Amino acid sequence: MGPPCRPELHACPPPPTSQSCVTAVAPAAGRNKPRAAANAANAATAATAVTAAIAATTAANAAANTAATAIATATTIAAAATVTAATTAAATAAAAANIAAAANTTAAIAATTATATAAIITYFYTNISPE
Repeated sequence: MGPPCRPELHACPPPPTSQSCVTAVAPAAGRNKPRAAANAANAATAATAVTAAIAATTAANAAANTAATAIATATTIAAAATVTAATTAAATAAAAANIAAAANTTAAIAATTATATAAIITYFYTNISPE
């Protein structure tokens, strides 16, 4: 066998009489069956790995969504509790103010009553004498 044929350097000898110019030859029938089986096995393994990765990603996303939903729910409940506490505090303050106003009104009525009673007594002793 001679050196490989390089047409850019020299002419190839005629194919029937020389093996020096090697060209692509189709493989014999059945020669690539083991490789095809290995390729199919590799493709199945890759598909299984991809499916597992997708399943893991889906599970991770579901867990993250569940956690986010729980956090949002807890935040909403906490905000509602804060609003409820603030509303309760405001209502309590308003009730305390109303009670204080009522107490002031009661004190004012008592003072007015005492003043009126004193005025009536004074009038009675001053203007209506037993004589």
